[in-house]
Amino acid sequence: MFKDQPIDLKCEYPCPCRQEGRLQPITLTEALGCHKCQQIFVTDEEHQYLKPVVNLSPYKKKWSWNGKKWVLHRQEISKNYLFFLLWFTIGMISILLVFSLVSPIPWLVGSIMIISSVLIILLLPYRY
Repeated sequence: MFKDQPIDLKCEYPCPCRQEGRLQPITLTEALGCHKCQQIFVTDEEHQYLKPVVNLSPYKKKWSWNGKKWVLHRQEISKNYLFFLLWFTIGMISILLVFSLVSPIPWLVGSIMIISSVLIILLLPYRY
């Protein structure tokens, strides 16, 4: 088994996102950029983990280099995503309650809408 090694900002590495991409040092910065996917990556203070500068996923990704390949480490989910999920769920439940007072058919439509929306939101982090 390979042991994690510090990331040297002067070396080239394969891109963790694409197999054919190469991470190259960006001049006058402490960052690495991929020539294929155009992503920019930075390291933490100890140069143990590589993180993308722009990450749209609520699950923050970071990679460590073991000398042969990148090893993905997922961080905890962001608090903003949890607050959004909470408020979205409260809003959908309140809309469903209003629909249920009018007639039973919107109750069924509302239930399907809530279930599909929650599934989409929960599966959203796995797109990236």
